[in-house]
Amino acid sequence: MSLLTPHLRPALRQALAPFTPARYESTTRRMTKKLRLPPAASFRLDASSPAGTHIIYNPPPTAASVKQTPALFMAANDPRRALSLNTPSLPLAEGQELPPPVRKPYEKKYHLKPEDFAKIRELRKADPVTNTRKALAEQFGCSPFFIGMVAEATKEHKIEMHFKQKKMMKRWGRIRTKARAEKAKRKAGWGGADGL
Repeated sequence: MSLLTPHLRPALRQALAPFTPARYESTTRRMTKKLRLPPAASFRLDASSPAGTHIIYNPPPTAASVKQTPALFMAANDPRRALSLNTPSLPLAEGQELPPPVRKPYEKKYHLKPEDFAKIRELRKADPVTNTRKALAEQFGCSPFFIGMVAEATKEHKIEMHFKQKKMMKRWGRIRTKARAEKAKRKAGWGGADGL
């Protein structure tokens, strides 16, 4: 026989159940009411507004700072140009130091000659599996990005890598597949006007 009386069992079950937060009707209504803002006065159309498509002039509440306007966008004889060039980009207080750089500063080397380019292309074409961009970059003392610019992988190697990637993608679950599809969609909108 159970020690708990029948009327205590539901209370115990409720106490042992994991807590799941929920937004109730009262808070939802309150939040949507606060977010329901009227449009700005300059965006309202009235009888005097032109019909069809037109430009709405809605200037910022304050004038732009000289520090915000790059010298590239100023005319050559603009007096603000001298101010922007003389102003330090990051004013530091007395005794304040910048954090250390993420990567050690280095000088770019321009040491490779056309013969080296030919050698890189030859090695990459002969065996792209062994002579990867990283391996060739270490061998010739340059970046993998530069190796990719000098010697692109062969079409056969690209096709092989594509099939390897497809094989790997078949093992992905539903969540990762969906996340990658959303990432590709966002990346497609990077250069567009939609702002995604």
